[in-house]
Amino acid sequence: MRFRDDESGQMLVLTALCMTVLMGFLALAIDVGLLFRAKRNVQIAADAGAIAGALAEQYGISPSPACGGGVTPIACAVQNAVAANGVPASDIVAVNTNPTDGFHTGPGYVETILSVPNPTFFFSAFSGSKTSFSVAGRAVAGMAPSTACMYVLDPSDPNALTVAGSVTAPKCGIQVNSSSPNASCDDGQTLDVPFLHVVGGQDSGGGCGRVTSTQVVTGVAPSGDPLNNLSGLDPATSCNLLNTLTLGGATPTVTGATRIPSTTVTLGAVSVTISCFGDLNVLLSGLTLGRAGGNQVFIFLNGLQLLGNVRVNGTVEVAGGSLLPGGLGTLSVTAPADPADLFNGIAIYQPPTDTTPCTNPPMATPCLHVRLVGGGVTGIIYAPTARLTIDGTGGVGGIVAYQVDVDGPLNLTGNYNLANPTTSPLNKVELVE
Repeated sequence: MRFRDDESGQMLVLTALCMTVLMGFLALAIDVGLLFRAKRNVQIAADAGAIAGALAEQYGISPSPACGGGVTPIACAVQNAVAANGVPASDIVAVNTNPTDGFHTGPGYVETILSVPNPTFFFSAFSGSKTSFSVAGRAVAGMAPSTACMYVLDPSDPNALTVAGSVTAPKCGIQVNSSSPNASCDDGQTLDVPFLHVVGGQDSGGGCGRVTSTQVVTGVAPSGDPLNNLSGLDPATSCNLLNTLTLGGATPTVTGATRIPSTTVTLGAVSVTISCFGDLNVLLSGLTLGRAGGNQVFIFLNGLQLLGNVRVNGTVEVAGGSLLPGGLGTLSVTAPADPADLFNGIAIYQPPTDTTPCTNPPMATPCLHVRLVGGGVTGIIYAPTARLTIDGTGGVGGIVAYQVDVDGPLNLTGNYNLANPTTSPLNKVELVE
């Protein structure tokens, strides 16, 4: 009787029961935490695989090491990427180059699906058998249109962007990298663009005002040069033939200049015809350089001046001197649209090696003056170390320049990024899902 009435030791029993439940929850938390960690690692591997596959699809990157026969280069690139992140090739469920599910389907995207078995440590103690859960990861990568189609690269000077004429670009914005508090100057013109991003601030004095026609964000992070991998052509090696052919005669095309005979070289994966022009070139009205759809580069060693309306099919490289319109001279250029071409999407290029100081107007910085007309420039103007002055009534596909002066109504409605989603050099491979 006394033993039945003895209540000592009750808490020990309750504590043992509670400790069992507590240890069960602790074991569950550990297993679930490890599963979440495994899920994160598998997703990282899937992301890496999708990006590697999209890069291989877009640029034809040769994977290394090789994956053996029967494996496509894209699938091999995916295998190498996921293996580098700890997932063996046997755990790849699918590599789809034309996804049929999700928000991004069809060509131009690569989908990677992984499923990795992940054993648990404590769950098997409760289930009575060894238990393994599968952790899945899915990612899609592909070419995504750039949100900006004008980049002003100057990192520090005031008025790196000067807008004295309206800018119309309803589908792409402007990035100004200058950290100056007066990085951007608008003299009351309308900017019909989605955004103006400025690292520094807007100039509000001396005739300049703040942009009120679009969203302006100051203090943003600077953007790198999206085309900094373009090295161009070295005239010393690309123009190594003698000046033996002078253009002119009954149908004047180029005066006061000599033309080096064309030569064909391989740039990237295509053959490109290079035509080099020496002396100071004066291009006359009615001149058409190049054939439509051709991969051609026209290198001007000492600048060029326009004395009329000139059309170019290919890329204009101003290797020396400046491009200046004379009188009412205008320029229309159609850039090559071939991802295998070194100059894909580049209509006008003034390389950093051209250090000729501008004389009109006088400044230490090299200059590039483009006067647009009609179709304008179908492609991108790339002048990473020059001050670009642009005027006229035509359009342009995109601009990447050190500094930009907009002196006339500039039309960027023919956004090259959207019009050429798989070939525009401003677009880049991104993880989209």
